[in-house]
Amino acid sequence: MVSETSFPQPRCDVATLRAFVAIARQGSVLAASKTLQRTQPSLTARLQTLERDWNTRLFLRSGRGMTLTPEGAALLPLAEAALRSMIAVDEAAGVSPTATESLRFGAGDSLGRELVPRALQRLLRKHPSLPVHVVEGPRAKLRERLLQGHLDLALAVGNSHTSIEQDLEVESLLQSEVVLLVPPKQKVPRQPLRLLQSLRTIALHPQSAFRRHLETVKPDLASSGVIEVGNLSLVARFVAAGLGAALVPGIAFPTASSAPRTQRIPIPGIAPVPYQAWYRKHVPRNPMAESFVRQLLRETAE
Repeated sequence: MVSETSFPQPRCDVATLRAFVAIARQGSVLAASKTLQRTQPSLTARLQTLERDWNTRLFLRSGRGMTLTPEGAALLPLAEAALRSMIAVDEAAGVSPTATESLRFGAGDSLGRELVPRALQRLLRKHPSLPVHVVEGPRAKLRERLLQGHLDLALAVGNSHTSIEQDLEVESLLQSEVVLLVPPKQKVPRQPLRLLQSLRTIALHPQSAFRRHLETVKPDLASSGVIEVGNLSLVARFVAAGLGAALVPGIAFPTASSAPRTQRIPIPGIAPVPYQAWYRKHVPRNPMAESFVRQLLRETAE
């Protein structure tokens, strides 16, 4: 029986296990070498070492590729489980298993509409093979995924009424003006907010961080009725259809063409929306996440 206080040295390392799993799943050393970005001789050497150390033939080789022996097929799920367990340990510690080779981030609808795609496009020009995983969702979901180690970075609306500093490192990212979207043929008075008294308000759901921001900085906003929708794309479509007017973050609709068939009216009397970059505390930052944030800042400065 293996002692829980003194594990023996395994016969294989992580790189060799990854080689075994990749060859088994891809069906050939050539395909596995492309997946792992390693040379064929190096993978062949690892496989030969593994078969020698385990004293087990793992594959049957033929002109069509490689198939698992019964012994190899029995060992494959154990090898995959071992790799998943090691990845789970990294994620529990808040470290991306490929911290310098991938980018995992989350963002809300406001930044995800235009700013994030532009910044990501420029980052990928410099790093064309960079694997990217993006999660879109509300503030609470992004925070949870970040703390669980599934993300390296979260971009979200700031909220001074919620303390998150105990768990996260928070940096100011940008501030967005609030603008009013109105139907294309709607006459706009000198005080545009009066339109909300005569038109229905198209608004995000109450759980939205942007809506809570509006309710905090402008609690006296009057409306003749509210149509609640799930995202900003629907907000713009409903306004374009003449169903009402909507207050939205300007960063989501930076130009008139961002919301076709609507009028975009700046509203200087409402406090801007703060956006923040979140990282997990006491965890080394992913360099690609920091590069991406710098690219976001350059995009907003242009």
